[in-house]
Amino acid sequence: MNNLQIITKTVSHFGQNARVLINVDEKIICFVDPGADLELILESVDLDNYTVESIFLTHCHIDHGGAVKPLLELLEKKGKPTPTLYYHSKEWIVGKNIENYAKQSGFDEGSYFNIPNADVNLDDMDTFNIGSISAKLLFTPGHAPGHIAMYFENLNATLLGDFSQEAPSNICLSGDALFRESVGRTDLPLSNPQDLVKSVQEKLYTLPEDTLILPGHGKNTTIGHEKTNNPFIRPLLN
Repeated sequence: MNNLQIITKTVSHFGQNARVLINVDEKIICFVDPGADLELILESVDLDNYTVESIFLTHCHIDHGGAVKPLLELLEKKGKPTPTLYYHSKEWIVGKNIENYAKQSGFDEGSYFNIPNADVNLDDMDTFNIGSISAKLLFTPGHAPGHIAMYFENLNATLLGDFSQEAPSNICLSGDALFRESVGRTDLPLSNPQDLVKSVQEKLYTLPEDTLILPGHGKNTTIGHEKTNNPFIRPLLN
């Protein structure tokens, strides 16, 4: 069984959990939601001996994709192959307005950048691979129109960086669909509270209860804990 290291770094003005997924045996890297503070994200990454194969965005809000462009530029400067950029097509308009949002919010110029066009849209993809390690993709709109969660089943993982802990075999990177005893905002443009409730109930709460949730903000949690303690979403009645 291949080993997957999951490194979490809390970045941006919004305290977003950027992640580096490393297939140790095949020396392959996937960046998930590199939102800002690129130097911090790269602190524990060996770019010399590993191949950055992909960049995966759960959605294209400023704090999840604002550092994609400088990451691509850095890899090009180092003479590295260009990784494939993945996100859902419904996120395109969001990613193209990051710099405007940053300016309106009073952030320093150069803190966040518009996201380049996706190389591959996630719209019709059911699985995502990091070398031979495969994850299921769960379409979880609500917080954002093209939000995607990533679910690993029977995984041999090591959790490093912020919020590190012993890793179970089932792990879900939930983005901003589900947090510990909370959920992502639905008062943003293109968000929809009814869609978010449906996404969590039908896509996330149906996962095994021991599934570890690695959220886009805040501490890790489990599906079982959220079904009992999350005041915003209740399980579907059988």
